[in-house]
Amino acid sequence: MGITFEAVKAKCTDLHEFNPMLGHRGCRLGIYYPEISEMQATAVFEAAIETNVIPEIMIPLVGFHNELLN
Repeated sequence: MGITFEAVKAKCTDLHEFNPMLGHRGCRLGIYYPEISEMQATAVFEAAIETNVIPEIMIPLVGFHNELLN
């Protein structure tokens, strides 16, 4: 892969948490990985068009005002 063991180990150390998903709950997951939010929104709206319903979109688990701004 063209990367040294030391680089992989350093990255693992940087990313280590007691609970790895603790920092990626709710809207934070979409901040770190916007393609997930895009995929979910696309699926909801395409399904709404096909079934002729009006979806209700909620923002999950917002803890801080700045999270809404992203």
